[in-house]
Amino acid sequence: MARNKTTKPKTSGEATTRKAAAGKPKTGKATASKTPASPPTDEVLSEIEDNLISYAYNMKSPATDREGKAWRKVAFSGPLKILAKLVKHPVAQKLETLTIVNIDEKADKAIRVLAEGPPLAALRELRLGFLPEGQDELVGFEQRNCGDLTALSRACPRLEILRLLCPGFVAGDHPTLRVLDARTGARPASVASLAKASLPSLEELHLGFGVEDDEPMAPSLVWPPKTLQPLLDGKALPTLRRLCLWPRPEDDGLFKLARASPLGKRVKIELLSADDDLEADTDAYTL
Repeated sequence: MARNKTTKPKTSGEATTRKAAAGKPKTGKATASKTPASPPTDEVLSEIEDNLISYAYNMKSPATDREGKAWRKVAFSGPLKILAKLVKHPVAQKLETLTIVNIDEKADKAIRVLAEGPPLAALRELRLGFLPEGQDELVGFEQRNCGDLTALSRACPRLEILRLLCPGFVAGDHPTLRVLDARTGARPASVASLAKASLPSLEELHLGFGVEDDEPMAPSLVWPPKTLQPLLDGKALPTLRRLCLWPRPEDDGLFKLARASPLGKRVKIELLSADDDLEADTDAYTL
């Protein structure tokens, strides 16, 4: 699978702005009062931009960057200390979609960084990780852990879509979340946590899992027979309308069990192939 990467645009205004800022005369007057904290500088914004894979603008929103534009969607790939600067910068307050690409073993720390910054009030979609490209990038994937997602209710209070490309997570309460997408894999414990979380707006759930075979690619993602049971009685996730199952390799045993359950009587349950359709929702994973 090829990732769709967009090179961030370079502008001539960048150098001009920096030069103008550096050339401002100093007054030289000392004051007894405490100097107020200065807003983020162009240098901070440039440091953030150097760690972006792509970004898109919202032309109708009030400007938050030095080019007179507001960022709408960004894909970040860089150190956590730069992510912290992004979260605290004014440009983050207009973000609607944030993708944190290079998480590896740091997914839980990325959530902590989001929680420690000001709430991202405009954010509607958060993506942690990227789609693995072939078997080489699947190595180590099953060890990824997002940890407790409870902090996202404060960090992203209006979040509607959460795409988790890491299989370990503890679902947390969130009042506005409509879609939780873990199509690349979810551990049995992660599934169990969904039944305990308060997700009063959740309508769509994607769960990927391994099927027992001679040499499973990710043993910890192979679901025991009763993994989905906490959801199948239909009592958990009362607003759920669509459940998509992504087995690897393809297998319809759990799909048939879910269709025949109380949950299957009120929810549309779909069987999708992780081998063929992982990028079926193209827009969902376009950087």
